[in-house]
Amino acid sequence: DLGLNNYDLSISLTIFYVTYAAMKIPSNLAVKQFGSSWIAFLIISAGGVSFATAFTTNATGLLLTRIFLGTVEGGIGGIITIGIGLLGLVFLPSDPSNTRLLTSSERALAIQRIDQDSVVATGGQREKPTFKLVMRSFNIWTCLCTICFLLLNISYQGLTVFLPTILSEGASKTQLWVVPIYICGAVWALLSSWVSFRWKNRMIPTLIGCAFHVIGYSMALSTSTFPLRYAGCVITYMGGSSAESWPSSHLPVKFMTWATDNAAPDTMRAVVSAAIPGLGALGSVVGMWIFVPSEAPRFRLGNLINLAAGVAMVLATLFGALYLHKENIKRDRGERDDRLSGKGQEEIRSLGYRHPSFRYQL
Repeated sequence: DLGLNNYDLSISLTIFYVTYAAMKIPSNLAVKQFGSSWIAFLIISAGGVSFATAFTTNATGLLLTRIFLGTVEGGIGGIITIGIGLLGLVFLPSDPSNTRLLTSSERALAIQRIDQDSVVATGGQREKPTFKLVMRSFNIWTCLCTICFLLLNISYQGLTVFLPTILSEGASKTQLWVVPIYICGAVWALLSSWVSFRWKNRMIPTLIGCAFHVIGYSMALSTSTFPLRYAGCVITYMGGSSAESWPSSHLPVKFMTWATDNAAPDTMRAVVSAAIPGLGALGSVVGMWIFVPSEAPRFRLGNLINLAAGVAMVLATLFGALYLHKENIKRDRGERDDRLSGKGQEEIRSLGYRHPSFRYQL
């Protein structure tokens, strides 16, 4: 027993997400620079901090461990995580062109497959990370996906942490009531992800998830009876659970996948894959504070904020999809061909998503 008061847990989680957000982009750029060694370092560090958590005896110790854990972007794992990190130093490849796990022919095939997915073939060569490329990563589409991820974290991080409290009214065995919610979320996550892959379409499954989000919180706001509030929680989780709770996290993952699908070259993809969960984690800070104990069991303020977040996600998704569609049409018409004028091979290679031949994934 750490002797926590009503708000110590929220404070510790807030500190974790702030440090996590601050370190996400620098850490991803370090991965690009140092390769698998940096990943192994993070894993070992996270394991060490997690192991130290077992020896905390008060709220101050908990806060300190959450600060360090957020800094190394870790998950809970302790000794096992440290061991995996040490193995990663030896076996985790930093690049397909120099990994010891593949033969020379397999390395050539891996590079060929990467080139097939790129607008400009690089032959395994990576562009030099520059400040210009980093700043170019924050285009309209990246910003929209980041905003949606942030809104999701407002909703689902708070809901995930306080779900047993939300369901406590009318439920004698609260933890048992929570289990079916996660199961329904996991089943829908796998099904919708399969549909997205099969149809090669991110927009439709994402919009359906956002619609579930709106429906679920609308039900929570409109009733005080436990069965309907419980059904609302199920539908909400089917919309997309918290960003870290795989496999029921299909909606955050879809925004991440959709964003990185449309991010190029590698430097931009590294920044985007860090910026969205990193900056989006700031939504978790808000989510920790919107379910006020005095509003139990209906939590009207929290549900109202989450409903507004769901509506905003629907509008942002529709606007973003329309933007991508119109941009693809402009490129089909040749309205972006001027970007190749007067540029050398290296400059053309670094154009990435701005290349006239690049088409956005819808």
